[in-house]
Amino acid sequence: MTIKNGAFNDVYFRLIGIPLVGFLIPPIFFHYAIENTPFFWRSVGFSTFYTTLYWQISRAIIIKVNARFPDIKDNKKRILSIIIPCFTIILSLCNVIHLIESYFLPLLVREKIPPILQLNAASFVSFVAIASMYEAMRYAELWRQTMIEKEQLAKANLQSQLEGLKSQVNPHFLFNSLNTLIHIIPENPNNAVRFVQKMSKVYRYILEMRDCSTTPISTELSFLNAYIFLLKERFGDNFEAKIHPNTEGVADMEIVPLSLQILFENAVKHNVISAQKPLHIELFVEGKRLVVRNNFQPKNQVQEGTGVGLENIKNRYALVSQKTVEVVVTKQYFTVALPLLSGAKNKDFSELQNV
Repeated sequence: MTIKNGAFNDVYFRLIGIPLVGFLIPPIFFHYAIENTPFFWRSVGFSTFYTTLYWQISRAIIIKVNARFPDIKDNKKRILSIIIPCFTIILSLCNVIHLIESYFLPLLVREKIPPILQLNAASFVSFVAIASMYEAMRYAELWRQTMIEKEQLAKANLQSQLEGLKSQVNPHFLFNSLNTLIHIIPENPNNAVRFVQKMSKVYRYILEMRDCSTTPISTELSFLNAYIFLLKERFGDNFEAKIHPNTEGVADMEIVPLSLQILFENAVKHNVISAQKPLHIELFVEGKRLVVRNNFQPKNQVQEGTGVGLENIKNRYALVSQKTVEVVVTKQYFTVALPLLSGAKNKDFSELQNV
């Protein structure tokens, strides 16, 4: 049963409930046995008539009152506004119908009419049962709606957190790219122009990724190749990135956007890169994880962070999946394993393969 603007979609509930209550009233209140077949079924017929009448009256009043007092805080007003008119109308009808039956029914069926007190008691209990069922279903529907709203709020909160984390990446990338550009301009102005062209295309991808929680690995790798070009322009032969062929087998799997760029960026930021100590970064698939590994040669003094890095990736994974990011540090390697996710493909950025 659903409730909208105080009204009930309760067709099946009435089709089952009215005959059931009509059948139960005679044996419970008037002790009519089913063995007395003709009289019992006549009683059930009269009881069903009463039940239908009371049910429809109660339902109409309940719908009207619920529409007027929909809030939980108005429960007292709502319950009183249901009980008083229902009792007044139902008991009045019960007594009027009893008077009519007392005069006409004995002439037709030659059987004694039940006492008025029993009829009033049956009418009262019938109303209480009907109202209680509607109240129980109303609270069940309100609980269901509350759970839906709670879930929607939780999703909105998670989405807000995710957007906050993703928004950190944009200025972080721009800041580092501009620093790289500063190094290139004095050394090779022509390469600086090419660098700006590549950077603009890569940054476009970052802006496009704002609406994506996850992205296919093939898309992220296309972007990463363009980003590796920017790093190679800065560090030359002192920087090497190797993407193993086995990544092609999981091209349709997904990861959080820009996670590879952040890991490569962190490797450059935190490690010594020189002719004597070149930085080597490997990217390969191991089980159900995409692994980024670099030789570990930390700087003695690391520049201050901007608040974006491993924690950003971990937090974004926590918002879209229960799988966790693994970080392993040894004397030789710094390794990060990103869980592979399955999901719908996001927008295709295959044109980045040509940048």
